[in-house]
Amino acid sequence: MSATESPQAIVLAFPRILRRMTAEERRRAELVLTRQQLEADIENLIAALDLLDGDPDAEPDHDGEAEPDECSIVPLHLFTDRVPTRRLRAFKVPPPGSYEGDPDDYVPPPPPPPPPPPAPKGSAGA
Repeated sequence: MSATESPQAIVLAFPRILRRMTAEERRRAELVLTRQQLEADIENLIAALDLLDGDPDAEPDHDGEAEPDECSIVPLHLFTDRVPTRRLRAFKVPPPGSYEGDPDDYVPPPPPPPPPPPAPKGSAGA
């Protein structure tokens, strides 16, 4: 067969080609077809994963550090149309006496320093 033959002629001649092939040649042809099918399946699976994957611009970098241009307007859960999953509050030390927890773990704050002694009355500027 020459390279100028049409694809239809090659397909029609395929059974005749198979009859002339040895068992080793047939096995190699099957392996080639199997490999091509596997490669096509892998390409299809990768394409499906790419469709399922989110926008890479809205995902953090691989090092885990937040970048200034990433996720700035997106809430913590990456759903812009839903309520945040948690609220961030500034930490505030509770006043003494309002500690809730194990009383054995509570360490009271140190007492305030004593006031300075009053200055003597006669030595201020006389």
